[in-house]
Amino acid sequence: MTTVYQILLRELKDLLDDQFKEFKFHVRECVQADGGFPVIPSSELANADRPKMVELMVHHYKDQAVGVTQAALKEIGRNDLVENLNRARNAGPMQLDHANLQ
Repeated sequence: MTTVYQILLRELKDLLDDQFKEFKFHVRECVQADGGFPVIPSSELANADRPKMVELMVHHYKDQAVGVTQAALKEIGRNDLVENLNRARNAGPMQLDHANLQ
């Protein structure tokens, strides 16, 4: 079974560095606008690389990490990655893999 960690990391690796910085900004903005999730502290986001970002998102947003990722990807115009995530969701259940989280 594919894990949320694997799927999100695969998609974030497709972002250019500038896009990734903008993505992190929009994750925070989307979550603040929603109000239903804890906000990842700026100090943790600032230096987070892609694997660490996925760890933070899965830790804070649990099974909503994919939805938060999709919302932020839409904000930066990466609808192709949003579609990839939709296909992954439709392919079957995704497991939250806490073994990858340290």
